[in-house]
Amino acid sequence: GEGATVPTKCPAGTWSNVTDAVDVRGCQPCPTRHFCIAGSKEPMKCPAGRFGDKMGLRDSQCTGPCADGHWCPAGSLIATSMP
Repeated sequence: GEGATVPTKCPAGTWSNVTDAVDVRGCQPCPTRHFCIAGSKEPMKCPAGRFGDKMGLRDSQCTGPCADGHWCPAGSLIATSMP
């Protein structure tokens, strides 16, 4: 079939450190506090100023911005990490 020899990339929200994974069943859900773009080899921390309280986040927007008056370092789980 067309594209049969192309290795499968994990979809956004998942990751795999297995080189040339051939099946998306090998992809792991992205953990909380991280995001995983399509084809991720490892989860990336949500950037400072944003938080990630759900699994399977797909981009650096993560769950959303931190609460007003709070500062969130990279990899924050909640919107009110630091007063």
